[in-house]
Amino acid sequence: MLVTSISATNVLSFSDLHTTLGPGTTIVTGPNGVGKSNLGRCLDLACSVIERYARASTGIQRADAYREAGRWGSDTFEVVITLQMNQQWERDLVWLFVRASCAYGTQPEDAEENTPEVLDGFARAVLDEDSISVLHDGALRVQYDERQPMPWSAVWEFGVDFERWQIGLVGNNAGHIRLCSGTKAFSQQRRVRSFTQALYAAVDTRVGSNGSLDGAYYKRSISFEHALPSAIESIDFDVSTATDASLPRAASRQELAHQLGVTDADNRIFGFVHVMEAILRRGIVLTENRRLPARSDFALQELTSGPVDLRDGSAVAAELFRLKNGSAVEQRQYERLVELYAKLTSCQLGLRTRPIDSEGSADLRIEPTVVSDQGEIPVSFSGTGREEALVLATLLSREYGRLLVLDEPAVNLEPTMQRRLITALRDAGQVLVITHNPDMVPIDGVDDLEKITRLAPTVDGVEVRRAPSLKADEKLGWRKLLEPTHVRGLLFAAGVILCEGQTETGALPEWWRDTSTVGLPDPEAAHIPIISVGGDKAFGSYCSYLDAFGVPWAIIADGPALRGDSVLAKQLAGRGQGLPAGPPSDRDDFEAWRDYWREVGVFTLADRFGDDGTKAGEFEAFLGRVDQAIYDNAKAIGGRSKPRVGACFAIEHPTPPSGILDLYVRIMSVLSQKSSSSRSVASLRS
Repeated sequence: MLVTSISATNVLSFSDLHTTLGPGTTIVTGPNGVGKSNLGRCLDLACSVIERYARASTGIQRADAYREAGRWGSDTFEVVITLQMNQQWERDLVWLFVRASCAYGTQPEDAEENTPEVLDGFARAVLDEDSISVLHDGALRVQYDERQPMPWSAVWEFGVDFERWQIGLVGNNAGHIRLCSGTKAFSQQRRVRSFTQALYAAVDTRVGSNGSLDGAYYKRSISFEHALPSAIESIDFDVSTATDASLPRAASRQELAHQLGVTDADNRIFGFVHVMEAILRRGIVLTENRRLPARSDFALQELTSGPVDLRDGSAVAAELFRLKNGSAVEQRQYERLVELYAKLTSCQLGLRTRPIDSEGSADLRIEPTVVSDQGEIPVSFSGTGREEALVLATLLSREYGRLLVLDEPAVNLEPTMQRRLITALRDAGQVLVITHNPDMVPIDGVDDLEKITRLAPTVDGVEVRRAPSLKADEKLGWRKLLEPTHVRGLLFAAGVILCEGQTETGALPEWWRDTSTVGLPDPEAAHIPIISVGGDKAFGSYCSYLDAFGVPWAIIADGPALRGDSVLAKQLAGRGQGLPAGPPSDRDDFEAWRDYWREVGVFTLADRFGDDGTKAGEFEAFLGRVDQAIYDNAKAIGGRSKPRVGACFAIEHPTPPSGILDLYVRIMSVLSQKSSSSRSVASLRS
């Protein structure tokens, strides 16, 4: 399975979100509270609802919990997951269902009565198996409407040419195929017939018939789309039970039940919801960002019922035991797991097992261990990082053809393990990584930029932001820009203050530690870093990067940058920033240019351009005007370190000079306007 997009409307923190996923790793970033983890919860919501109605004994609690998932209490919401069934076992399962639906469907009144076994052969003979591929690519649409008697509904929506059909999975239309208009099925009364009847009719129309299952039926095949309903029809598309239990069972039904893990198949009705549940259960692997303590005692039943749920990491020992003692394929997976664990931790993994002689429910005690020349100790006693690495190695060693969702995978890993994990993710198939850690944002290759997604808060909800399409040389420039960890860390910021030099980054944070007098939180509390770009020529690349990912910015520049023909002016104009209209007519009117630049978030503490060789427009000149003696002393103490000089000055002159707090108020106002979020300056006031 390959998930290609996730959409959410009025769900959790999302008003109208749509994000695409590539076949490899997607890194989801963004500030706290924007809803990064909710992306995984949208997947869980859809899976839980399908599980709830496919397996009555499971999924109920999780599905019911999502009844309150409406954004700001909304009583209607929707999650849509588009996916491709690109694994052969998934396609075989769909083909089995289609055949079984024909084998156990109601036959036309004028047709000879045929057994399910004969109808199974009929479907095989007349239906082109390749044409079933229209069912392999579509959208799982899950909706909740509190006003309806059955609030949950779900459909599998697929297309043929320019038409769209829906297979009902949950709700009033469950078990039916309907032609739909847009995302809503037609509401008028429809004629209902079985898939078997539709297939009969399609064969009659396409190849001619004499009413029996021989002759023309077997001479050529038809396409699945020929059996699809019109706007006034609805096709009953499920696998019912045989009316006569003494008749031979169709091979397709038996194999379908086996693939679905159902033993009491004789009295079961199978819908397409069961097919989707099996595909989702195996195809989407969710993890939580909170780990539960590792278990060591297990009942034999837990070890023989298929892959273990590793959502919270507590049962990883059971999965290790199952793989090590399983089939040849599972044993190879265990070998990959051990190899990956060694790469992540530089440790050798062992596994100790012994029976439990007690009257309790547990039968075996299983302990993963770290093995060395000194002996072996349980992984649980070797450090949290190694425990987390074991869970990750187990998850990453699983089969391809599934989406693995990792929520904060690096929370317990030290930097070396984090870098190794990034490398391991490249060979792990489709992975969605939700993180607050800049070290988990890959930038080793130029194509890594395409893997980064940022969720940006706006007044209308959350926006998905990605890097634009870039030429090869532009990608190299961005990659170089993002090499420092602190620059990648800007993806998680609520806003950024870009300074021309490092003296500013030493002094301004000291003066802005207490901004309560102006009713605003300090930059650290507001999650707004203050960084140096290293000169006036570098502003443009930072602004392009931040704008692409929806991070609001403000600039503190020296006087020369405010010239109408400065490098900064050319950079912002060249990248479509949209400079204010009506620039000052007087090239030398500094105050007019200072006011002009404020409109786009460019500020200065200079009182003149200072580009006459005197350097009078630089931030250092401002410090000299405030107190030359303190500045000279700061230079003596700080030496060549500009951040240290700035910090020394601010410490010796703790009262913010005139204009410093006013500058902060102006910057916060601009950042609030640029973000277009509900976090306005008014809401930031303490």
